[in-house]
Amino acid sequence: MTQPKKITKKRKEYTKKLDEEAVERYIRRWPDAKKSTDHEDMFDHVDYWHVRNGERFGVDLKGNKHPNQLWVEFKNVNGKEGWINGKAKWIVYDIPQMGGFAGVERLKLRDWCIEHVDPKHVKKPKDAYKKIYSRSDWAKGNGEPQEDLITFIKIEDLKSIETYWFTPYRE
Repeated sequence: MTQPKKITKKRKEYTKKLDEEAVERYIRRWPDAKKSTDHEDMFDHVDYWHVRNGERFGVDLKGNKHPNQLWVEFKNVNGKEGWINGKAKWIVYDIPQMGGFAGVERLKLRDWCIEHVDPKHVKKPKDAYKKIYSRSDWAKGNGEPQEDLITFIKIEDLKSIETYWFTPYRE
């Protein structure tokens, strides 16, 4: 069996930097957001909590995404439930090329994916538009292959969901 490829230190640092930039933009835009606990982040897939009109709800922030490659996670790298089945009310994509955040209700996105994503598995990420892809060729931190199931959609797909919204960054 072929050993899974390891993610390079340079790639990890680059991804971390992009995620930190997304968080900075998010907090600038919504300074009242409260960071979730590590447990809520890891197991409930909630990054931030908000309260609006007496309702407390969670947001799962997806950092620094390209408008034509918005990834959706059905299973995480450990083969557990992905964020599409988490507890966040809203999924918010940070999209620098558009200069802001695109959001959609998680349950509406999940319903859209059930209806529009082909369960066919593909081998290459570039072929994963509305199809299932796994990064099983890549290693998790423990060296074992990743067990995720993901797909990508485009901003036009997201816009077709009734709860879609967009808001520009706040400088």
